[in-house]
Amino acid sequence: MNKNTNTAKTGEMLTVDAKDIKAITLSFEKFGFLRNVTAEEAGEFLQVILDYAMTGKMPEFKDKYQKMYYQAYLDVITEQMIAATKRANNLRKNAKERADAVKEAKKIIAKQGREAKQESRIVSSEDSNDETISNDATSIKRDVTSPSLFDDEAEINNAVKSYQNNADVAEDLTYAYLLSLGIKKDVGNFNGETTWNAMSDDAKRSAIAYTKSHFSGNVTSANMPYASQFLKSKPWLMLPSETAKT
Repeated sequence: MNKNTNTAKTGEMLTVDAKDIKAITLSFEKFGFLRNVTAEEAGEFLQVILDYAMTGKMPEFKDKYQKMYYQAYLDVITEQMIAATKRANNLRKNAKERADAVKEAKKIIAKQGREAKQESRIVSSEDSNDETISNDATSIKRDVTSPSLFDDEAEINNAVKSYQNNADVAEDLTYAYLLSLGIKKDVGNFNGETTWNAMSDDAKRSAIAYTKSHFSGNVTSANMPYASQFLKSKPWLMLPSETAKT
C-alpha cells in the first residue's frame, strides 16, 4: 500500500511503498523497555509498529494520549521508511541509467559497423575507377606541351627550369597547401588526401614544385585537375628533372 509520508525534520514528501521496506531496526536504547512489560503489552505495541512499517498507514488510536505515546516510536520508524524509500529510488535510477548507457553503446557500435561497411564500399569504388583515372592522367601528360598553356619551346624550358629551382625549397608539405595552389579537391568517393599522406616528402616536394611552375598563371580553375587524378598520374615524373621523386 502506498502512502505519502512526511518527515518532521525535512518536511519532505515521499511516496512510501511497502515493497521498498525490507526491514526495520528497533534499537535497545529506544525499544529496550519492552523487556519490562508483559508479553501481551509487548505484542500489542509491536503490532502497531509493524502495521505502520509495512503499510505506511498511521494507526487509529483511542485518544490523543495514546497517540502521543506512540508518536515518538513511530517517528523512528518513519525515518527508516524514508531512508529505505530513497535507497530504492536511487537503485531504480541507477538501473535505468545503466540500461540507457548499454542501449547508447549498442547504437554507437552499430553506427561504427555501418561506417566501416561504407568505407569498404568507398575503397572498392576507388579501385573500380582506376582505369578512369589513368585515362584522365593521359590528358594531364599531354598538357605539358599544350599550346593553350605555353606558346613555344622556350616557355616549356622556362617552366622546367622553374620546376627544378622550386623542387628543393617547398617546405610546406601539407595537403592543404597543395590545394591552395589550385589543385581541385576531390568530390564523391575519391580521396586524394589518402594518396598524399602515403607519399614520401621528396615526392610531395616534386608535386608542389610542379604545380607551382606548371599551373600558376597559365590555366583557369576549371582546367585544373582533381587531386586524386593529379597524384596518381604523377605528371612531374615526365619532366627532365633529376629531382622529381616517386
